[in-house]
Amino acid sequence: MAALPNTLALSVDDYFDQGLDAEYEYIEGVLVPRRIGNPQHSRMVSILVAWLEGYSPLIDVYTGLVLNVASDRYRVPDVCFYSKAGPQPDPVSAPSNPPVAIFEVLSPTDSLDEIIDKCGESDSLGVEHKYVVDPKHNKRVLSPDFNGSLLAIDALSIIVGSTSIDIHTADLFRKLN
Repeated sequence: MAALPNTLALSVDDYFDQGLDAEYEYIEGVLVPRRIGNPQHSRMVSILVAWLEGYSPLIDVYTGLVLNVASDRYRVPDVCFYSKAGPQPDPVSAPSNPPVAIFEVLSPTDSLDEIIDKCGESDSLGVEHKYVVDPKHNKRVLSPDFNGSLLAIDALSIIVGSTSIDIHTADLFRKLN
């Protein structure tokens, strides 16, 4: 994601105090616009949240949650969730404890390389499950280790406690279309 042109360095405190976390990510003092608002993107985020909310006895689902991935880096995944049995995000500040999974939904202006880099940054936070959803091309892509390659998948299973959270690609995209 490209940074805003001619942007002066901004402190982390200013980033939060000015409410900029709703529209921007914060990378080493530079504001990086979040690419949201496309109908397909928005709809896919809603579909993912509705699907995951079916597991609400086990997990808490978040959209637009600012994650502190490093001392000078704050990223905002489209969707993430935490296990209710594990550490919860701090209710006041940007959590630095990892969610169980993050989901990035591609927007038409997103660069796949930038999204892969963004997901890769969550490795430093300890996020185990990272998924990229591509509503435009009706496919899901996954790279559990983000070694630079993405694998198209038909389904995913994430174990939380003794329950498997299962998402089937065809079901997601059937709801989108």
